[in-house]
Amino acid sequence: VADSTLALATGRTLGGAGRVGEALDRAARLLRGPRPERGLRIDQVTAGLLDARFELMGDATGLILATERERRAEVRTLLGKSTPFIGRDRELALLSGELTHAIEDETAAAVIVTALAGTGKTRLAHEFLQRVREREPRVQVWIGRGDPVGAGSSFALAIQMVRTAANIQMGEPLEARRDKLRARVGRNLEPRKVARACDFLGEMIDTPFPENERLSGARRDSVALGDQIRLAWIDFVEAELAAGPLLLVLDDLQWGDGATVQMANLVLDVCREKPLMVLALGRKEMNEQFPELWSGRDPQRLALVTLSRKAAEKLARSVLGEQSDPLAIERIVAQAQGNAFSLEELLRAHAEGRTDVPETVLGMLEARMGAEGAEVRRALRAASIFGQTFCFGAVTALLGGEATTAHVAELLAVLERGEWIAPRNDSRFRGETEYAFRHPLVRDAAYAMLTEEDRRLGHVLAGEWLLQAGGDALALAEHFEKGGDNTRAMPWWLRAAEEALEGAALGEAITRAQRGVACGAEGEMLGLLRNVEAQACQWHGENARALDLGEQAVALLAEGSTAWAEALSVASASASRLGQIDRLRGWAERLVVVLERSEPNVAAARTAAHVAAALRQDGPSEAARTLLDRARTLSSQWNDAELEARLAHVAAVQATVEGDAGAYADLAERAVLAFERAGSSRNACVARVNHAFGLTELGRFEEASECLRDSISECERLGLANVRAMAQNNLGWTLLRMGQLEEAAQLEDEAILAFEAQRHRHLEGATRMYAALIALERNNVELAEAQMQRATDLIATSAPLRCNVLAVLAEVLDRKGDTAGALEKAREAKALVDASGAEEGEARVRLVHVDLEHAHGDQAIAREALREARTRLLARAAKISSTEARESFLARVPEHVRTLELAQERLGD
Repeated sequence: VADSTLALATGRTLGGAGRVGEALDRAARLLRGPRPERGLRIDQVTAGLLDARFELMGDATGLILATERERRAEVRTLLGKSTPFIGRDRELALLSGELTHAIEDETAAAVIVTALAGTGKTRLAHEFLQRVREREPRVQVWIGRGDPVGAGSSFALAIQMVRTAANIQMGEPLEARRDKLRARVGRNLEPRKVARACDFLGEMIDTPFPENERLSGARRDSVALGDQIRLAWIDFVEAELAAGPLLLVLDDLQWGDGATVQMANLVLDVCREKPLMVLALGRKEMNEQFPELWSGRDPQRLALVTLSRKAAEKLARSVLGEQSDPLAIERIVAQAQGNAFSLEELLRAHAEGRTDVPETVLGMLEARMGAEGAEVRRALRAASIFGQTFCFGAVTALLGGEATTAHVAELLAVLERGEWIAPRNDSRFRGETEYAFRHPLVRDAAYAMLTEEDRRLGHVLAGEWLLQAGGDALALAEHFEKGGDNTRAMPWWLRAAEEALEGAALGEAITRAQRGVACGAEGEMLGLLRNVEAQACQWHGENARALDLGEQAVALLAEGSTAWAEALSVASASASRLGQIDRLRGWAERLVVVLERSEPNVAAARTAAHVAAALRQDGPSEAARTLLDRARTLSSQWNDAELEARLAHVAAVQATVEGDAGAYADLAERAVLAFERAGSSRNACVARVNHAFGLTELGRFEEASECLRDSISECERLGLANVRAMAQNNLGWTLLRMGQLEEAAQLEDEAILAFEAQRHRHLEGATRMYAALIALERNNVELAEAQMQRATDLIATSAPLRCNVLAVLAEVLDRKGDTAGALEKAREAKALVDASGAEEGEARVRLVHVDLEHAHGDQAIAREALREARTRLLARAAKISSTEARESFLARVPEHVRTLELAQERLGD
């Protein structure tokens, strides 16, 4: 009824009982809102069930179903007619077969299609997707397309997929975008995960949700935010795969982004046994940009070759007619040399009576463009500034004030009839018609016709239009830089580098930061760019470079500022990993002074806790104590979960140095929970590894093993190779205690390679020590000796580790028959334990000393050393408040059990 107000809500009923009444209540609430100008109000459940065929709008009250969109057939025409698909049956069958295999066998498949420009990659993709829609309607298809302008913009292809799936356009009211995302994500994802997934997918697609503890914590840390985005993406994709097959298409990936590639990697790993296919298509330079694309997943590779002569002749006759001149067809086919796009342009020229055709494809296109009117050519050149796709309003802005809407519409209609461009069904921007060039080569030809002056002006105007329309950071940086406005380009290069860091595209983060530097960055801007570059190098394991860049950033940034504290944290961590303790102490002393004389911020307090933990691992330190006291005092000013986590970590380090194994495990677990609340999944993974180490120290090997295997799995979900190596190192140590030597040795070998590549001296040394112990258990004394020689070189300063290295070295020398050398190292290790007060690994050090004194040295010294070892062990056990944990500590850890057995045997009590 015309005057009626309508609302639609959806409910479900099973066996006569369900949520129909609730759906009616929701519909009634919708009717109480203001009547929309067009369409009807719908609830989020209904919205989540609608696809991109329907135009959804929204206002402060909720979502509105406006209309069903008219869908254009996206078929490329030649001379006004669609052309047959010829010469690619084998390739089409291969793609279809891979999808069928993924669906029927429920196994993830990856396919990579590469081709030279113009050889038919785009047409193959179109025909394949058309076949999927016709024959496999249950398959969801998510498409992301790369673009030459802003190529590599972080998450660009993933953003397209999520926005299209949720029917979201830029320029819509924020609340409407939120409602659409909630509705779409909630279609298949279990309710308890929806809010978190929306929070972080919303961050990715520029649809921010209201602040909460986890979201605010991640927003302060680019790396943490990126990790949360990837976890949300995995949750979303897994839920969709549980409902049915999914096809992810990354088209024109030579202009794609590392962040989306990483996200595709993750879902291929996590969803190995799900009906998933990931299809990447691109020019051959894609192989240079992503040389290791899915290399560990055995992808199906398809390199398109040129059309055969027979296929080209068949296509030519279908366009020109069966009665066309055979000699003309033969000449055209020979000149095209199997390039499908070149063949089409030659056929067009022949049909239009043009005989003087240039040799190259670009030459053909430029000649044909020259035949268009001046205004039409100008519109085509203006559109090319924006890349492969462009909007009506963007061209209007570049053509200038005299270009009326009607005139621009007329020009674009001429270009559409001339088969230069085609309208797209979906637009990224609300209220805008979006177009695409018929082929990337058409865009290239139009762009090549611009004068240098027109290009510079066009890029500046394009940047200004995108600023208003909501363009991404990388596109803005490139437009302003190409326009010669480096001052405006630099902050966008900084933001683009930060986005790459969020996307775990570390190489891209470094490159973009360097592009910003090359624009002439100085002072604070240079410091900010170096800070991002340093963080990327740190997570990439390039510790020496991270230290250098971090120091540069510290020198340039305002002392005590948030960015200064972040840079200092990177420099300090890198110095610690490289074993440069003097530099670490220098940073600590400077931080103490800054915290005393400046107004502190939460980042500075976090850095203080971080540096204190690094220093404390090397032994007692006045600077570490001062920093820790200051950080604890400052923590009372903020309710900051990450600072709480870092303080718990420092306390855990202190506990392990003091030998309180129970407190260490508890505090490490507290750090895990606090990092998770802060939205810092990466740091939570590190803390989880520390917690598992604490469980191993208590003799709770099975729990530790399970925790570490979970950590390795989470690292795979996040793509954290460095943290995964830490988990492997600890799991190898735990499995050694459980007698599972083969897997333990394999894990330690893999971890050694990772730490060696990172130049992480501390962890490489510890891992080699564990590997030596495993080798001794397997009676491979030669390997054990080689590992310990390297470990001795790597660990020169850290007292706790140095004690253990000396003790293991003593065991190796004893097994080799070097009695004197073994006893000397055992005594040196015992003296270092006594002098340093180190308690981590103390029981093994003392037991080795007891055994070697008893076998080769002084029996009186051996008895006294055994009495002292028992006393110290029981004192450490007494610190453990939990009776169950204390009993496990004494009854399950091998060196503890043997110490007590020897004491009973030799001391008589």
